[in-house]
Order: sequence, then structure tokens, then C-alpha cells
Amino acid sequence: MAVLNRVEPPSTSGPWRAADPDDTGYRRLFEPELVGTTVLLASLWVVVNLAFYGIFTWLPDTVANAGYADDLYRFLFVVTVFQLTGQLSAAYLIEVLGRKWTLGGFTILGGAGTLLFAAAIPGAGIDLGAARTEAFLFGLFVMGFAVLGAWAVLYAYTSEVFPTEVRSTGLGVTGSIGKVAAAAGPVFFGTLAQFGYLVALAPVAVSLFVAGVALLVWGVETKGRTLL
Repeated sequence: MAVLNRVEPPSTSGPWRAADPDDTGYRRLFEPELVGTTVLLASLWVVVNLAFYGIFTWLPDTVANAGYADDLYRFLFVVTVFQLTGQLSAAYLIEVLGRKWTLGGFTILGGAGTLLFAAAIPGAGIDLGAARTEAFLFGLFVMGFAVLGAWAVLYAYTSEVFPTEVRSTGLGVTGSIGKVAAAAGPVFFGTLAQFGYLVALAPVAVSLFVAGVALLVWGVETKGRTLL
């Protein structure tokens, strides 16, 4: 006991301190200095999950009904290659262009690819003539490339943009909101597709575009920044 009694308690005057429970809870994410970041990141998680699970769950059906049933597996294989390429490209570009610009650019590109893909599906009411097949494939591959690229960056960006004391909470909350969209995506797309593929795809395309622009306007760049 004599030895134990001579041990000095840890100093509380240094730079480290225990986090205040009020600084690490969910409420902190919705305080004025973080609520904008929380809403922006949750929106990005929603649109990316909605695009991926909504569109790609139904992709075999969409491709077949567009008149390419005989080429279905070949198209699915190629779009999978483009998805992988998108992720690898995004991993490279975040260190060149930065997180915000890479994520915003991929999200906007995903919206453009989705809209072109939708416009090239028969029944959309848009006459592309002999270029319809080329537009369909180009839109499909750009959509796969960009949506999966955006998803890859989103994990890194979310983990860097929140302060340390709420980093895991911020990633968990915004990612979980995205998973709600992931669950709803196939139902959302399948329901709207009854009224036409353009009706189902256009809202997703617009959402991707708007979310990407919002990030470029209001988001912060975390490349090279000391974590808060």
C-alpha cells in the first residue's frame, strides 16, 4: 500500500482530456456548426445508395426490356468492369483533385450517365435514331463507373469531414440513413418503372446532380487538412 500511495495520479493539465459526453452524442451532429455537414453528407449517402441499389438491382430487367436480352450477361460483365475502374480511378483522383472535387464530379457524372441511359431506353419518348444503342451503352457504363466511384470516395470523405469526437457517430448516422435508402431503392425503382423507365430513372439522375453541385458549393475540402 505504501508503494501504491506514492504513485501520483495522472496529470490533467496536459493537452489530452476525456471527451465530454455531450460532445460525442448524436445531438452534437445537429448543432449549428455541424448540422449543415450532417445534412449534406446524409443526402449524399441517400442518393448514392438509392442509385446503386435502386438501379442495379433491377438492371437485368431493364436491359432485357430495352431489347438487349441476348446481350444481357455481356453488358453486365462490362458494366462491372467499369464499376471497378471507377473505384480505382476515384482512389487515385482523391489525392490529385481532392476529396470534395472528386466526389462532387463523380456524383454529377453519375447523374448525367443515368439520364442518358434513361433517355436511350425504348418508350422514353426521345428519338435518338441509330445512335440509341451507343447512347444506351455509354450511359450505362458512365453510370456504373461514376456511381461506384462516388461511393468509394464517400467513405473516405465522411470519415475526414467530422471532428474527431463525433467522427464515428457522424459516419454511423449518415451511413445508416443511406442504408434506409438502400432498402427503399429497389421498391422505389420497381414501383416507378411501371410508369416507364424514364419516370423511375430521372428522379435519381436529378438527385445525383443536385447532391454533387451542393457538395461543390457548400462542402469543405479535406485533402491535406489536419483532422479536427
